[in-house]
Amino acid sequence: MQNAGPEHNEMMSRDTFIQALRFAKNIGSKVVMLSGGEPTSHPEFLDFLELLINSDFISVSVLSNGTFIRDHTFTEKFAQMVSKRQGFFLQISSFKGLYANYDELHKPNLKALRLFGEKVALCDKDSDIRMKPLGRACSGKWYDEAKCVNGFPSCINSSLILAQTKVLCKIGIGALMEHHQRFCLPIVSWDGNIRLGESEQCKVIANISEPVFHITQKLLSFRPCGGCDSYKWHLQNPSTEQEKQVCDILYGVTNQSNKEEAV
Repeated sequence: MQNAGPEHNEMMSRDTFIQALRFAKNIGSKVVMLSGGEPTSHPEFLDFLELLINSDFISVSVLSNGTFIRDHTFTEKFAQMVSKRQGFFLQISSFKGLYANYDELHKPNLKALRLFGEKVALCDKDSDIRMKPLGRACSGKWYDEAKCVNGFPSCINSSLILAQTKVLCKIGIGALMEHHQRFCLPIVSWDGNIRLGESEQCKVIANISEPVFHITQKLLSFRPCGGCDSYKWHLQNPSTEQEKQVCDILYGVTNQSNKEEAV
């Protein structure tokens, strides 16, 4: 919803947000996640949230750093709006030493968090985070974890690549997103640019202002750029049958390795 880069304050417009929701519906998505920068600092956050509350998306999530709790009026209105919305989830991330509001969020029995009940989760260690850095952000300790944890999301968009084959091309992007957890979720940036990865450094595929048909064609014709550590790791070490299929289809990687082993 915002440009998260340093010294940037660009915000997503209402028109772009509505177009993004339309795009999500057109590709069959049942899940929408709002992130930033900090999404709750967007001046129209509550208005945008109301659109989602009244939508038919099964799951709506807000990924926040929790700074909004200092505004009691805002917090109470936010909590009241989502109180009866099935499928709403608020993830607040705050790591000690990295977030200035860590102590504030970890006060015992904090009222601001109690207002959200079971709809909120306070994440203060890596294992709590449901979303992890992707794209070129997947480096350092994240890269090491990606090598060890099979469920770590990958920038190899294996489901999308397989969707381009004759056998699977009619399944649809939405179905693939729902059934294959290693699928890179499309992200719509503040300016309407669409990427197939959760890093702003990932390649722009299309813009939300383009006709839906053109966007879909660009999504289906996309090939991984190969610029991230996650991509390199999974191509060299396919950990699922789906990734092995991808390697075979695109590069014959696993076939070649099998031949070498046989020799």
